[in-house]
Amino acid sequence: MLKIIDNPDLEKYRATYSIGEPLFLEGDSSRDLFVLVSGTLDVLKGDKKISELNESGTLFGEMSFLLGEQRTASIKAKDSVEVVRFPGEKIEELMTEVPSMAQEISVILAERLRDTSSMVHGLKEFCDQLPDAVMITTDKDQRILAWNSAAERLYGREANEMRNLPLREIYEDPEAYQAFQNELQMKKSLSGKTMRVKNPAGDQRFVSTSTTVLYDGHRNVQGLLFLGRDVTKIHAIERKYVQIRNWLFPAIALLGICLAVFSWAYPNFTRGSQILGYKIQSFQDRLGKDYTVLAQKFAAASVVGDQAAMAAVMEAYFAGKDPDSFGITGLLLLDRDKKVIAAYSPKQIGETSGLLNSSYGAIQFSENEKSPHYVLKLFRSTKEHPMGTEGLELAFSIPGGLLVFQLDPEWIGKEFGIDGKTLKKMRF
Repeated sequence: MLKIIDNPDLEKYRATYSIGEPLFLEGDSSRDLFVLVSGTLDVLKGDKKISELNESGTLFGEMSFLLGEQRTASIKAKDSVEVVRFPGEKIEELMTEVPSMAQEISVILAERLRDTSSMVHGLKEFCDQLPDAVMITTDKDQRILAWNSAAERLYGREANEMRNLPLREIYEDPEAYQAFQNELQMKKSLSGKTMRVKNPAGDQRFVSTSTTVLYDGHRNVQGLLFLGRDVTKIHAIERKYVQIRNWLFPAIALLGICLAVFSWAYPNFTRGSQILGYKIQSFQDRLGKDYTVLAQKFAAASVVGDQAAMAAVMEAYFAGKDPDSFGITGLLLLDRDKKVIAAYSPKQIGETSGLLNSSYGAIQFSENEKSPHYVLKLFRSTKEHPMGTEGLELAFSIPGGLLVFQLDPEWIGKEFGIDGKTLKKMRF
């Protein structure tokens, strides 16, 4: 591509970008093709930087230019950048005006294909040495791309025979396969999922499969990797155990149910249980009221985006309350991307600034149709516990994000008999 950079006929296509200026954004439909002349570019997926480009002559944006696909990542100038920018709507004119450009692009794409092919071949040789069955599929159509020698033995079919066939072809139960796909779509990876597979020999076989999603350098899903293991014998043993259990344990199970009912009913009809229930209800009512009031204040136009105003609301909430006997140790405000935009703790004044801009993105927020709250368990270091201690937090959905109450697990457990399970059962 250096010939293109030095071509005087292409001087009119040169462009410069200042620090932080985007050349294009992820998901847009622009089709311009770029060749880097000088400077450094950041490649971003969402808000995360995944790589950078700094080599003169680097070609980028070619897939959108040639195929009209949406941009899979954002490109922004890290410093002062100069590029040769070819407008996407002039692709035919450019190929006629600069015939060498088509050859240059073809060479680059061929080199990338060669490197990819080498990696795939090396991956196949590596997978053939593994004792477990390895299978790789595409993402869009769930078609089988490759499987190793162990997979041939396990599923009873040659790799060439199965290539490009739908993954569902190897499973006996369509409903179980669909449930497996739905669960994989939610969790992105599964471990030890057992399903019955088809075998040309006619024998019934069960396979435990662990599945992982494969991404490219831009965090786009490219396919799935499966590791399978024959668990037919284990499954047979489990079935025998179930049969024995069904005949041997009915009396024990009935006794256990009676004991469980008695254990549950007895404390609920004692005065101590009534007092405990009243305490739990009072704490729940306080949280519900506080959540409603704070949600209204944070939603006010004068507060949204104003750090000082948000901090004032949080500080006012704790005013006049003893942090050692209140049960709530701090407040956090998260935006739609689960990034902390405000934080306050009366017991750690000055230390909560370290939480700003941190992310809760890796924490799973389980949906609750009956109540707008989530119970979070996580480890966090404090002045008293620099190595980290388990914390309990309660998050509520509010317009524009989440309101998080940081709780004192020890105090609310001792004072109200409340733990994580109790919080999950609450309805606000």
